[in-house]
Amino acid sequence: MIHILISPIRSVIHEIPDSDAWYILCFSARRELEPSPNARAFYFLDTTEESNPHRFKPIHAELIYEFFRSIPDGADLFVCCDAGESRSAAIAAALKVAQGESDAEIWNSPEYHPNPLVYRTCRETFFDPGI
Repeated sequence: MIHILISPIRSVIHEIPDSDAWYILCFSARRELEPSPNARAFYFLDTTEESNPHRFKPIHAELIYEFFRSIPDGADLFVCCDAGESRSAAIAAALKVAQGESDAEIWNSPEYHPNPLVYRTCRETFFDPGI
């Protein structure tokens, strides 16, 4: 099982190149990042408006899940966004369910406010037999 953790990007960004952990980084705007085999960056807004062209899309979920499946068992995975509470919490919750864990600790925590569009898109994509 992969240990899924949630964090603001600013708390981990400097650790990525020298870390044994893995990272999913959710940015609101494009940023130049040093390429790293243990990190993937995604760019989408923290919106629940399905008509917004910069929203989270199924392709984001597909790429996240593909990356997740490449992470070795027992590894630490940091799922990060700007504040570490909405987009990252939604992705972390869906990944927990995908590996057979409960996501209740995320949904019940006052620290997190998972983005429902991100969560729903991840759940629908992660459990699509075509992936």
